[in-house]
Amino acid sequence: MYLARADCVLLCCDPDTSAAAGLWPWAREASDCRSVVVVGTKADLGPAPTAVQLQTSAKTGEGLDALLEVCVRAARPAVAAEPPPPESSGGWWGAC
Repeated sequence: MYLARADCVLLCCDPDTSAAAGLWPWAREASDCRSVVVVGTKADLGPAPTAVQLQTSAKTGEGLDALLEVCVRAARPAVAAEPPPPESSGGWWGAC
C-alpha cells in the first residue's frame, strides 16, 4: 500500500463532510503512516468537523502557514535519513 510508505498523509475535509463517512475509511488506510494530519478546508465557510486538527482556507489563507510547517516537520526526518546525492563535476545536469 502506497500510503504506508508516506512520510505524512493529509486527510482533508470541508465543513460539509461527515467525519465518519468522509475521513475514517481513509484514516484506517493511512494508519501505518508515520504522521497523519486531519485538515479542515474551506474554513471561511464554517466550522470544521470535530476531528480536524488544523483548519485552513485557500480563499483567505487561514492556516496555510501552519499547514506548510506540518509538512516540513514531517519531511525533515525522511530527508535527513536519505544519503547525499553522488558528487558530480558536470554541473547540475551531471546528476541526470
